Amino acid sequence: MAKFQVMRQATIRVVLADDSLIVRQGVRALIELAPDLEVIGEASDYDLAEIGPGAVIGERAHQEGGIRTATLRALTRCRVARSHPGRLQPERLAELAAHHRQEVRAVEGLPC
Repeated sequence: MAKFQVMRQATIRVVLADDSLIVRQGVRALIELAPDLEVIGEASDYDLAEIGPGAVIGERAHQEGGIRTATLRALTRCRVARSHPGRLQPERLAELAAHHRQEVRAVEGLPC
């Protein structure tokens, strides 16, 4: 009798940051379609240093000459993905966050 091993994929935790509640709700609805993504929090601004998510998405991260993105990268070890709410692809976000997780593990000396 053959034995099958089920491999469970790690859940990627995401924090949504946008000053518009309706945009956060729309993006949350899209993210929840992906089985390996979990929204663990929401913020109306970019004060996320204490949360330390693996991935941040925001359609305005590139504004102000990239200052917001630079601040996020300086204060947290996260990847910043810019996206327009209508163009968000949960699979692409999962891919970005998964690669970040591998980069962090490599920096910390853990196996990817």
